[in-house]
Amino acid sequence: EHDPLTALRNRRGLHDAIDTAIAESGPAGVALIVADADAFKRVNDELGYETGDQVLREIADAIRSATVPGGIGARLGGEEFALVLPGIGAAGARLVAEALRRDAGETTTVPWGVTLSAGIAVTDAGTTDAEALLRCATRALHAAKRLGWDRVVFYDPVTLEPLIAALGRDDGR
Repeated sequence: EHDPLTALRNRRGLHDAIDTAIAESGPAGVALIVADADAFKRVNDELGYETGDQVLREIADAIRSATVPGGIGARLGGEEFALVLPGIGAAGARLVAEALRRDAGETTTVPWGVTLSAGIAVTDAGTTDAEALLRCATRALHAAKRLGWDRVVFYDPVTLEPLIAALGRDDGR
């Protein structure tokens, strides 16, 4: 249930953590941040995979630093990470995501810096299980990527779905 490179939970461990957090959170709800290192391929291509692995470990450290009590960090795969935040609400999750984005950008391993894009979703009537919450946070992440990287986008189906449709491609680039 843990990623060997970063020591964060892996995708399977994340699903279990989300389901447990939802079951235990009650009306306080759960926020999920899904973050992705922008243009990470450039790091591997220009500086090598060892440097890329070091950057991933630094992002994992930023995830651990941004985790609130009861929160759980995970590496979904590649350069994509997640953070489960029970009981802090949308505003608190946005503050955590912005801090994570800022902290990840302070890496000294890459001369040009690293930026993160992030999507946030919170539990509500439409997101009551791990898959639904992960799907909504990922939709918000993809919107952040298409809007120009290095930003945080909150999932709100009323405003975000029309924006996603207007932006076109839905492959996360």
